[in-house]
Amino acid sequence: MHIADVKITSTWTPLSRFTVVEGEAQYIIINNSQDDIYAVEGDDLPDPTVVGDIIVPGNYIVYKKGVQAELYMKSSAIPVISGGMETQSKVSNITINKVG
Repeated sequence: MHIADVKITSTWTPLSRFTVVEGEAQYIIINNSQDDIYAVEGDDLPDPTVVGDIIVPGNYIVYKKGVQAELYMKSSAIPVISGGMETQSKVSNITINKVG
């Protein structure tokens, strides 16, 4: 079942921001962008230096909630910085589907 088409930035964002994550359900997360997407499961917001698992453009992962509290995702797209401030935040597209 299609859940959402969403845009993510280069900062870690929890999957629960886009959908209610049910413990027994599986989710297929498709990278519809030209950028790599990173995913990591954890109890806390990951440090910005954490890379996680890579979802290359046109590929997907299957996710089922584990013992960790949350799945976090971010784009590899680098924001445009001008004068020390972010002036443009490039987004990457993902599709979230639920199985079961």
